[in-house]
Amino acid sequence: MTKTVEDAAYVLEAIAGYDPKDPTSIDVLSARYSSQLTESIKGVKIGIEPYFFDNVDVEVEKAVKNAVSSLEREGAVVETVRIPTLPYAQYAEMITIISEASAIHHQNLVEREEDFGDDVRFLLKLGEIPSAVDYLQAQQIRLKLGRELVETFNKVDVLITPTLPLLPPKIGQDTVLLNGKEVNFLDHIIRFTGPFNLTGLPAVTVPCGFAKELPVGMQIVGPAFGEGKILNVADVFEKSHPELKQKPVVLRR
Repeated sequence: MTKTVEDAAYVLEAIAGYDPKDPTSIDVLSARYSSQLTESIKGVKIGIEPYFFDNVDVEVEKAVKNAVSSLEREGAVVETVRIPTLPYAQYAEMITIISEASAIHHQNLVEREEDFGDDVRFLLKLGEIPSAVDYLQAQQIRLKLGRELVETFNKVDVLITPTLPLLPPKIGQDTVLLNGKEVNFLDHIIRFTGPFNLTGLPAVTVPCGFAKELPVGMQIVGPAFGEGKILNVADVFEKSHPELKQKPVVLRR
């Protein structure tokens, strides 16, 4: 969304804040995120969950692990953490998203179905299938995962994961190769970002390398209201790797 992490900090300062018309908004003071870019991550504890490096493109894994090693050289400390409920997060997020979207748009779907695009109409109708039991089970997973993440962030300052477990497909292409195996791209696109959308935690992604001439993203996740922490880690990494700001070869042709 921005060219630099510092720009992202300034944008977040401008848009963050309590909205009384938003039932999910929390009334807390907004931080000066730009002032939290200290250019130092000495002693910052980085958590690595092995789940996020399972069934991942080998080149993506290599790029992210190299980036983590770079952060260690900047003074960060890396620790392995375990979050047992992670494998169920994708199911819980999908049930939650399609059910809530279908409920919100139900009247419009009944009265003006033709105004929705085919893909959106399909998802909204799909959201009518899960039962109340399915939805409540998804919320139980959400709560359990949230508690585990609170415990995790009592031990480490940030988590680092690949942003995507695979390389992006060409426009209009539904499948990609994941370590030689053809897989559906949509089945994997939210596998690593979804757990934090589900639990409402802040995350930032920065380019951390290239694979097959395509950029690889590193996701940095923090605790609730920990935007300053993740932006600082991202800023330190970005400024120590100016070579990663180059446009991918595919955009320079």
